[in-house]
Amino acid sequence: MSNEEKIKYLEDKINLLEWKIQILQDNVCCKSFFNIMLEMDITKEQHSKIVNLILKYADHWEEGKYSRYSFEDEMANINNKFKLNTQAIEIILKDLAEEENDYNYKQLFIKLYGDMPKYKNIFPEIKR
Repeated sequence: MSNEEKIKYLEDKINLLEWKIQILQDNVCCKSFFNIMLEMDITKEQHSKIVNLILKYADHWEEGKYSRYSFEDEMANINNKFKLNTQAIEIILKDLAEEENDYNYKQLFIKLYGDMPKYKNIFPEIKR
């Protein structure tokens, strides 16, 4: 590894550690989401991409071009650890929907995961 590569690696590691410290300091809501972020080494940039992806799906679901599998694939493209842990994806979305109390997040969660027996009674205010 060249010196430039070592410097880049260390800079990336420092940025990730600073981000984790910020997460720990701000951890007042969405506890499961933040724990997953820490465990899966989700960077600040990846966090932004996750939020943007959720917004994209929540805002454009009715166009009919999305599915649970496309959502999970796009999440895995953001952080490949999601390929082995799709349950983390549903936890993130559920946690955000609950904490933000956002109708669109809840509706998206129901559309993606509402057919699973463990979620049959979640968000009863959302029509299925």
